[in-house]
Amino acid sequence: MPTHTLIQASEALTLAAQQPVLWLDARFELAQPQQGAADFACGHVAGAHYIDLEHHLSGPAGAAGRHPLPIAATLAAQLAQWGLGHAMPVLIYDQGAVMYAARAWAMLRWLGHTAVAVVDGGLPALQQAGAPIASGQTRLPETGNFSATTPLLRTVSATKIAQQLGQATAPLLVDARAAERFHGTPHPLDPRCGHIPGAVNRFFKLNLDAEQYFLPATVLHQQWQGCLNGTPPPQVVHYCGSGVSACVNLLAMEHAGLHGSALYVGSWSEWAADAGKPVANGAA
Repeated sequence: MPTHTLIQASEALTLAAQQPVLWLDARFELAQPQQGAADFACGHVAGAHYIDLEHHLSGPAGAAGRHPLPIAATLAAQLAQWGLGHAMPVLIYDQGAVMYAARAWAMLRWLGHTAVAVVDGGLPALQQAGAPIASGQTRLPETGNFSATTPLLRTVSATKIAQQLGQATAPLLVDARAAERFHGTPHPLDPRCGHIPGAVNRFFKLNLDAEQYFLPATVLHQQWQGCLNGTPPPQVVHYCGSGVSACVNLLAMEHAGLHGSALYVGSWSEWAADAGKPVANGAA
């Protein structure tokens, strides 16, 4: 049963019936940051704990971007408080928007946890599969023994990307934002518009079908091979607006068997805020 990228709702429920797991509810709304916690209180998979994009999965917004890396030890301690042990599977879902669950998946990988999977289709799929639903807050279990270990996810800094721009050793940068933002259409969140020079655009929603489920791994593999144009996966760096939706592209590549790409967490929110960083407009 897959527990390192995507898992189907029925498989997740079967796994949870067979052994202890940690359910994480990652629902969030960028325009209404309190909405996810409110939705969790109204109803969630029984036994789940709410993991908040801005409180748990990011550090304070600032020069490093809108959603920089959290403090590893702090996030690891929180997961342990929710009962996580080193060998325990983690099952993550959101409202079906994918990117919040994918960010949580990426941060667990960054902490070195292997058995972590996103539930394909999110909470709607789990409800359809008959998941037990509870309201209110989940009682804290016995503290687990989890702590951060060697990262399974590579992260890349703005400084490193800038140093390599234009060089033969430069990574292939894949921008997960919508095409209009990539091309330079003004956006209220962006102090400058466009993309990092040399980047290619792969909108994160292209990994999904009309019902917001991931495309089959074989289809994703073929599509991503075309996007990468021969670049080995370890030479790929994903970014987006603030390091959230890029995690969907990262997850899609891993699910497609294209392992080892990296994440530029600061993404455009960090890059564009630095007037010394170059910006490109139009098509790649």
